[in-house]
Amino acid sequence: MNPNKEKIAVFGDFIEFLLISKYINDLPFELIYFFEKDFGGRPLLSKSAKYINYSFRDGYKFTDEMDFIEAAIKNSDLTKKIKEEGIALVWPILCIENFEIILKWANQNAFRLLDPPGLIPKLENKLFFNRFLTKHHIKKPVSKEIIYGDRSRFFNPPFVLQTPLSDGGAGTFIIKNTNERQALVKSGKIKRGSKLLMRKWIEGIPGGITILVSKDETILSSIRKQCFEVNNQHNFYEEFEGLQFIAFKDINPAAVKNINKVFKNIGTIFRKEDWRGFFSFDFIISGNGDIHLIECNPRISAASALLFHFPILFGGNKVISIFLSDIQTKKHNKKIIFKSFPENNFKGSVLYLVINCSSKNPVLVKNNFKDGIYKFKKGKFSFLSSDIANFGLRGKMILFKNEAQKGTVHKNQFIFASVLSNFPLYNSSGNLNEEGKLIKDYFKV
Repeated sequence: MNPNKEKIAVFGDFIEFLLISKYINDLPFELIYFFEKDFGGRPLLSKSAKYINYSFRDGYKFTDEMDFIEAAIKNSDLTKKIKEEGIALVWPILCIENFEIILKWANQNAFRLLDPPGLIPKLENKLFFNRFLTKHHIKKPVSKEIIYGDRSRFFNPPFVLQTPLSDGGAGTFIIKNTNERQALVKSGKIKRGSKLLMRKWIEGIPGGITILVSKDETILSSIRKQCFEVNNQHNFYEEFEGLQFIAFKDINPAAVKNINKVFKNIGTIFRKEDWRGFFSFDFIISGNGDIHLIECNPRISAASALLFHFPILFGGNKVISIFLSDIQTKKHNKKIIFKSFPENNFKGSVLYLVINCSSKNPVLVKNNFKDGIYKFKKGKFSFLSSDIANFGLRGKMILFKNEAQKGTVHKNQFIFASVLSNFPLYNSSGNLNEEGKLIKDYFKV
């Protein structure tokens, strides 16, 4: 450990941060990992990384009713442990549900947050971002802000309705025909008087990209396709299941050109606004290669674990080091560097293993599979290693991490495990392929 490096507290319970530990000795800060003492995750941590345990108070068990970080802040000795280590800089996993709680906690304890939470209520708000795109003449679907239940008319199907702070599939409704429009009205999913963004449906590939905007650089990642599972009760509601990176060779050359043009422009605009860090965008690639932007998430996203682990997905750039170095220096290069969409054919995936349950039908987690890397060969899985350095590009393998503790009872839908792969788990339609289905059948609570 380098005593001259400033320390950053990170949550080891999140797979995105675990994979960063592979490069921990090369970073300009010292990352200190905090783990809830009764939960897994530590086996995946690089041996050179320092970790500290914190504990939930006696009688408290974390379940899905509360955001994990919120639970740790309110019901554990995490804050005390961070202060004992003399840490002032904290890197959380922010989202629209927890940013206010985390910001208040940070202010009360004089912690600085690595991800500026002030951007979340702006850019993640669908109305704000839609207006931002309009202001800067960035291509997007034809859209309209409405008050649900007033005299504003819906577009003719197909169209999309979104609540301002929708997240993943929640709060997004895809209306493909008149019957689904009527079913949505009857479902009670949207309250009368709610502000909504209505967008015309665009046929195409749902894509996603992450860009790093620093003082001196804009760096683009490879793109991925978001994958959803249709809700059995309401066809107009889709649940986010995971994602898969798209091989460069499979992308329309016109789309490649447009991706570089659009996000170079956005990097310039964000830098002028002093918005820096990692930003993930959702967009539609139409048949002619046009890029229609939809959403922006100014934070770590579902794709981050693979992006951080495999440098090829950022064109070989060490983006974590660049991101952290950007915090330390005030110097600027005279010329802004733009690093375009990388050319690689990686088709790895992220799959969230989800259990549906309710207060009437709760689920007890009976099994915790071993965290780590599994080889996949001839339709069978075999445990390989808990060393994340062994999760590479050769041979089919997955990285498995438990997200639910053995012995906990859940009364709401929950993710019990995250799976990363170096090979495709979805087909061209975004549905699980045979190998994805085998994973889902093999790993069960």
